[in-house]
Amino acid sequence: MAQALGLEQFLCGQGVDPQVISWFQKSQNMRSLADFAAFFTRDDCGLQSKGGFRDRDIVGQIEPFKSNVSNPQARIQIARLRAAWEAAQKIDLDEGKEAAKFPSIKFTYFNVEGGGECVRLAFALGGVPYVDDRVDMPTQWKDMKPKSKFTQLPVLTVDGGEQIAQSGGHLRYAAMLGGLYPQDPVEMLKVEEVFGLSWDMVNAITPSMQLDRRPQLYGCEAQPQEELTQIAVGMRQKLSMKGGEIDRFLGYLDGLIAKNGTGWFVGNGPTMAECEIVPRIRSLRKGNRDGFPPDIVDKHVNLMKMYFAFHELPAIKAHYKGVPPY
Repeated sequence: MAQALGLEQFLCGQGVDPQVISWFQKSQNMRSLADFAAFFTRDDCGLQSKGGFRDRDIVGQIEPFKSNVSNPQARIQIARLRAAWEAAQKIDLDEGKEAAKFPSIKFTYFNVEGGGECVRLAFALGGVPYVDDRVDMPTQWKDMKPKSKFTQLPVLTVDGGEQIAQSGGHLRYAAMLGGLYPQDPVEMLKVEEVFGLSWDMVNAITPSMQLDRRPQLYGCEAQPQEELTQIAVGMRQKLSMKGGEIDRFLGYLDGLIAKNGTGWFVGNGPTMAECEIVPRIRSLRKGNRDGFPPDIVDKHVNLMKMYFAFHELPAIKAHYKGVPPY
């Protein structure tokens, strides 16, 4: 859960600058999320500590923000500090014990990674407790399908209420609850930019995955299955070649990480963006689809560094039960 990640990792995940985090650790000897949650109170001017420290004063003590606390970067740090404190308020720590103030959530999806894994990762990384309801397609789905909203999965329920569909909404919901969705509008746009690129890549790939399985969608139901499979493999090979659509989108994503300069897409730590992209990389690296070479992502160095760093996060290691990534 979020507090189990430790104060430093929690604040990094909120995009707080490492030097600001160091101030709390060294100047205030702060180590726990409970200490951080109790450090401030909010008034009309922002956050103020019991010792008289205001959020602006803290950021204003630290380079490179010290020279001008009104510059955009300093203001972003102040906003991130406030957002981190707000996220910490969602977590009730009673004598160091974890007791999250979250609703009762049930997330239902097939017993595969697929389109639901991004949501599971956001719940896991954000420390949001939920019921991971995994459906076995061969034995359970036929009876469940008519009862599922829009006859599809995933669906999510909150406090036993009605089913809510659509994985994009589920992902944002999980990320917001877990403090992985930036409150700063520009940072939010950057996270959504990654989400949009991810789905541009999915839309480019989907016909090659569906042609031989659902030929009626493409007006090809009269063609022999073997011929359809050969065409689909050829499509995947074309997508995977140097300069192909997958290479193009992976290059865009790699460039965003390089430009940010922290090893993550946005800010100083993982956000919803990594939760969205990591399952895409896992799927491409599995090597279980003819036409997709398992080393397809390897040349994109920044993406691969992020991918392995993400899997080293304690909450993600626990989610995958210590099994190394593909």
